[in-house]
Amino acid sequence: MAFAKVYNKEVYSMQMITKKEISFEKVSKIFKIPYILLRASNPQLNSKTIKEKSAITIPGFILSKKGYSLTNKEIDECFHLGNGNGKKAQFPKRVTDFIVDDITNYDSQKMYQNLYKLIAIYPFLKQKSIGNTVLTKPIVEIRIGTGTYKTHINAAFHGNEWITSAALMKCINKYALLLMEGNKLLLKTFDNHRLSIVPMVNPDGVDLVIHGKSAAKYYQKEVLKINNNNEDFSRWKANIRGVDLNKQFPAKWDEEVKRKPKSPHYRDYPGAIPFSEPETIAMKQLVENQHFYRVHALHTQGEEIYWGFASLEPSNAKSIAIQYANKTGYEAVQFVDNFAGFKDWFIQTYRKPGFTIELGKGTNPLPIQQFSQIFQKTWEIFYTNLTLNNEHLNS
Repeated sequence: MAFAKVYNKEVYSMQMITKKEISFEKVSKIFKIPYILLRASNPQLNSKTIKEKSAITIPGFILSKKGYSLTNKEIDECFHLGNGNGKKAQFPKRVTDFIVDDITNYDSQKMYQNLYKLIAIYPFLKQKSIGNTVLTKPIVEIRIGTGTYKTHINAAFHGNEWITSAALMKCINKYALLLMEGNKLLLKTFDNHRLSIVPMVNPDGVDLVIHGKSAAKYYQKEVLKINNNNEDFSRWKANIRGVDLNKQFPAKWDEEVKRKPKSPHYRDYPGAIPFSEPETIAMKQLVENQHFYRVHALHTQGEEIYWGFASLEPSNAKSIAIQYANKTGYEAVQFVDNFAGFKDWFIQTYRKPGFTIELGKGTNPLPIQQFSQIFQKTWEIFYTNLTLNNEHLNS
């Protein structure tokens, strides 16, 4: 038995070595894992039959300190169980709890740690860096599903809205757990839907809000100057260079320039030109490369769902927004006097549905006491997006 990933002194993502030729269907039955998740976790094995002495990744397990003795005769018959040092092999525990649980001050380090752990346990979750921030932190995209119908969700365009990242990461965790449990509807969506997720668009800004000027590294003088020498960065929405990433898109950008700050600011500065920042360039390239059917940007606060832009939105945008509103209790709003955002550019460029979803109510950053409700509303959006009746599935 081999274990593929070591992280923080814990071992994740079990690999088994076959004793003999065996089918994916049999492995699926032995470990009680949906066949499609097993195949997605082993893309290197492209036939239905696994050859003798092949390494196969079994998703959804974690090695606890005690472990569990391997007593299943069928497992013993099909896989090599020796761990190489003569000791009795231990069988990992199936994960049934949330990995994403500590969401207080959910900074980039917590997000990356949760992400690496989730991918190790559930290798059918795929991750890719789509670019780097000003401070060279990776902007990570997670992809879930094997279908051609692609949708997208992102969070934390704004630094002081980091609670959206925690909620979105916990949704990923819940989706993986439900898939492993064999939820038939979600397994169907996994098969025909590919979900793209960028859980933290602005990790530099998030870390500045949570940890203060030290997180700005060689931009400390600049951020202090922008913030009027105030070391409390709780009002900071921008990236580390003082550019508001959600005002960086060429969708009435000129109008925002006229009425917003003319130089770097803790919020609302649209930048010298559209797409001047590495974070927005990364998001632009992601959208251009993936051809999404719809996109969602999670923000705080207001409990509203914005779905229109300059009357360019497609005819089905309203009905989707109403479905989201019915599930969350939020208000669906067509127009708002606020331009140059991610969903505005998407609607204008592709004439497809785009949504800005304002989670929670209050003053940013929202209090952690709201997290439970925010997570539930985020999950309703997440789940509804996956399970919407898509015409192409019946065509």
